[in-house]
Amino acid sequence: MLNFNQIKTAIPEFKATFTKLKQQSVIDKYHNIEKSLFSLFTSNSYLELTIITTEQCNFRCVYCYQDFQSVKLNEDRAYSVIRFIEKSVESGLRHLHISWFGGEPTLNVMPIHKIGNAIKKIQLNNNLVYTSNMSSNGYLLSKNRFNDLLNSGVNHFQISLDGWQEFHDQTRIRKNGQGSFYRIWKNLLCFRSFKKHFIIDLRLHITQKNIDSIEVLVKNILKEFSKDHRFNVMLEEIKDLGGESSASQLVPDKKIKNRLTHIKTSLLPMKRPFKSAHNKICYAAIPRHLLIFPDGQLGKCTVMLKDPRNVVGKLEHDGDVILNKEFYSYWIRGFSTLDKQDLSCPAKHLPKIFDGVERIAVKQI
Repeated sequence: MLNFNQIKTAIPEFKATFTKLKQQSVIDKYHNIEKSLFSLFTSNSYLELTIITTEQCNFRCVYCYQDFQSVKLNEDRAYSVIRFIEKSVESGLRHLHISWFGGEPTLNVMPIHKIGNAIKKIQLNNNLVYTSNMSSNGYLLSKNRFNDLLNSGVNHFQISLDGWQEFHDQTRIRKNGQGSFYRIWKNLLCFRSFKKHFIIDLRLHITQKNIDSIEVLVKNILKEFSKDHRFNVMLEEIKDLGGESSASQLVPDKKIKNRLTHIKTSLLPMKRPFKSAHNKICYAAIPRHLLIFPDGQLGKCTVMLKDPRNVVGKLEHDGDVILNKEFYSYWIRGFSTLDKQDLSCPAKHLPKIFDGVERIAVKQI
């Protein structure tokens, strides 16, 4: 077993790799990582958490890969996260980033506020920078809830739209079978009145069937949000990520992709300066990243949620994080090999030693 705050010393390959990196200012295109990022992402001064507040969702999007388990991150588990953060600060943590994920995270905001308020108290006596973002469908982001989340340190949101109302309501369907567009759009328009700083990435899903509707949506986005630099637009082609969804029928073909050129050109007025700290490194490949499930189990990838290879450890009640070194090392192998594939998507080519392994029980950690 491996203690999370001892990763850099416990995995000897890191030292040899960093020595190699120091001999170059920037690794070549096949490695795609700068020595400064290597140092940051293996340092106790940096911590990136993706926290699933609930696996439940109020939507049933036709292409979704999740299965909506009823478990939620409760108050005791939130306390464990806080203790983990406190212990990490004692071990040198200076930059903490939390991504709130689901399911739909707004169905269980208690831990977001509890952990966010605890971090504020920690910051009073420590040099800790805290940043936070949320992936949400936007339906429950009322004016009051949005304001409460801003006050709890969440100021970067990703909200997905599948086109203008008629098409969006065919694919991003609520649990009760009804559409969702009108309320999401109303919420977005309301956010413009806020004076506080925030960033909203409007993620527009491109499918085989919605390109005409996307063009209508883009025209309305430009009309309503192009002058507010807190709003950004990103285009994302639908992919088949497994599960029981019908995503394979919606994956856009080459003809549809060619039409995206015109849409991208029309969106240039909303192109905001953006530089990702990750470069082209997947969050799951970063040694100082953990995915926290509502039951306290730990993983790396937000797509392979039910794959046993994605369970690498356990968050104890007292905030200790214990990892299975063998399992964990496979996910972060890119920081030893410097292989482009290992860094950009460590989920690919995972070894089959996990075949037949059940989701790890607490007593096994």
